[in-house]
Amino acid sequence: MPKDLYNAGDILKILLKDVEVMSTSVCFTGNAIALLNAYAKSGAAIHLDDWDWYKEIRGGSSYYIVTDVKKEVTQPNVTSRKTPA
Repeated sequence: MPKDLYNAGDILKILLKDVEVMSTSVCFTGNAIALLNAYAKSGAAIHLDDWDWYKEIRGGSSYYIVTDVKKEVTQPNVTSRKTPA
């Protein structure tokens, strides 16, 4: 099996203010892990504007630490990545 068969960028699309963020720069903790499953299964984009998160510098690189979905968001901003036929 080729080592790049499952590229994280193909599995999960993460947006911040409608700009794509590299998924390798985003970490999910706490409640966000449980909520992430629905997005991963559907292929929907995650909009960080709908989540509680903070930016952390590790070894000179920026990471987004996502902890939970915002309480005021009743339905996540879900955008399907699948193109219509």
